Amino acid sequence: MKRILHLLQITLATLCFVFSVATVKAQPLLVENFDYEAGALLTAYGWTAHSVGGTQAIDVVVPGLTFDGYPLSNIGGAALVDNNGEDVHRKFTVQTSGKVYAAFMVQVNGSVDGYFLHFGGDPIGTTFRPKLFLVGTGDPFNFGLSVGSNTATPVDGGVFSFGKTYLLVMKYEIVEGEKNDIVSLYIIDGNIPDTEPETPSIGPLTDSAQSDINPGCIAMRQFNAGQKVIVDGIRVATSWADAVTAALGGDTFPPQFSAGFPKISGISSTGATLEVSLDEPGQVFYMVVSNDAAAPTTDEVIAGTPYGGVTPVAQGTISVAEAGTPYIASLTGLADKTDYDIFVVALDDETTPNKQAEPVKLELFTETQPDILFFADFETSLEPFTQVNITGDQEWKIATYNNNSYAYMNGYASGNKENTDWLISPAINLDTADNIKVSFRTAMNYKGPDIKVMISSDFTGIYTASDIGAATWTDITSEFELSTGGYNWQASGEFALSSYSGKVYIAFVYTSTTEGAAGWEVDDFKVTGFVKGTGIGQTTTPEFTLYPVPARTELFIDNAGKADRADLYDLSGRLHLSVANTGAARLRMEVGHLTPGIYLVRFTTADGPRVQKFVKD
Repeated sequence: MKRILHLLQITLATLCFVFSVATVKAQPLLVENFDYEAGALLTAYGWTAHSVGGTQAIDVVVPGLTFDGYPLSNIGGAALVDNNGEDVHRKFTVQTSGKVYAAFMVQVNGSVDGYFLHFGGDPIGTTFRPKLFLVGTGDPFNFGLSVGSNTATPVDGGVFSFGKTYLLVMKYEIVEGEKNDIVSLYIIDGNIPDTEPETPSIGPLTDSAQSDINPGCIAMRQFNAGQKVIVDGIRVATSWADAVTAALGGDTFPPQFSAGFPKISGISSTGATLEVSLDEPGQVFYMVVSNDAAAPTTDEVIAGTPYGGVTPVAQGTISVAEAGTPYIASLTGLADKTDYDIFVVALDDETTPNKQAEPVKLELFTETQPDILFFADFETSLEPFTQVNITGDQEWKIATYNNNSYAYMNGYASGNKENTDWLISPAINLDTADNIKVSFRTAMNYKGPDIKVMISSDFTGIYTASDIGAATWTDITSEFELSTGGYNWQASGEFALSSYSGKVYIAFVYTSTTEGAAGWEVDDFKVTGFVKGTGIGQTTTPEFTLYPVPARTELFIDNAGKADRADLYDLSGRLHLSVANTGAARLRMEVGHLTPGIYLVRFTTADGPRVQKFVKD
């Protein structure tokens, strides 16, 4: 039977554009009309790049697409998905039951076999359900769908033309059990049916080899310069009516916090920093109460006054001018070593504001936070770590996925190879601080030996195979939690270095054999402790990351974007170095000429001066 009719159904779990929209009964989870200026990058408007960000970025073309009878037709621009480069997604509220529909207009002007749109989870990860394909390399072409494999089921007898706009509806149905969720695709090229047709254009499909997801984002994929796809008018909902036929009303949705927000940072003995980010402009209200107090309602948080016998410890408002941009408020005047609850709620900037139904609760315990003595995030290079190859041709290197870089080693190269490679830190001086701890993150996949974590107090600091072999190394791997597979990140936990003194080196040792070569990733290596007495405490909650501590020849300063300049003083108040900043996120100071000791860095910011200390070795 020819299943074009006037529609093709995609039961979609693969649309992974991540749209932050509230889940409200009988209303869509996400609406995206691409109503932006021509040439605008989607990553500037709530979309997140999860692969090769910035390369052949997806941008907006104007005008957008038109499809008679579709409520999102002919509004603003459209997304141009037409190259081999950046993939993007936008989030919506994660769905754990029922059905998820994604309706959108598509115009194809060049076809290459491959998938270009899908759902994903939150975070997006690498499990995409379902996948929507182009099938064929000429005009006419066909559409295809899969649950999650890279082999498409095409539309039976499907014949589609370049330059013509079609309305597609992808459907993902969550079913109790494992590896049994259902996907379908509807393709409409005429009148839009009021109700969901009994027979989809493709599906219903299941695949017991594919794991299930809880849809939380929709994504567009660029995989070949030959693909010429325009996508417009995306609406994600939990029913056919809300996704396909419902009239497009005004903004009736409350704002949503961006992923990872609200959050607490910069905790000190008497305060902390509240960070917020929304999916649209608006206002955020917050209230701090003792942890045994009754929770306030949304209206009580907004009022910021005593309620039910509870007097707030602190309260305030944060104005959010731009979607997706972090904003902060300083929480001050708190008691040391005390538990607090922080309630946060947001309104949008509509004439009649839409407000969130319930406050978000955060928990805070005030205490002095340790200094960061050493930190490596491997965003631009392996430095300050050093790679040493013992055997084999493969080496530690920098790799990037989902806009995050890390140290990576894999001994597979057209087969498993024998390798031994060390990734060694610079010297870490344990005499400069108390209660020193080390931590990091790992991710791994494939079969092969685990990496080892080694420590030495007699290594010479000469990074050669002979010097490594001459040193005494202690295996401390068992002190940490390592990733168990699937390239899933695992926090190591903290290991106290209290049984060591003086200078130590810490190394990650990778081995592979002809029997197995796993891929290992290491990130966010951090050493913390309390720098020994200076007579001068840090005058503010730490906002900048200074490393390595102790520093020998160079001092790096991360999160430096809000500092206009950095001035380095000794404890007698004598100025030694000054660095002006024009918005760079990282600053570098040459400190090799300084006498070993403790120094202060004074940052000039729009919010006033900030002072942090570091140790020169």
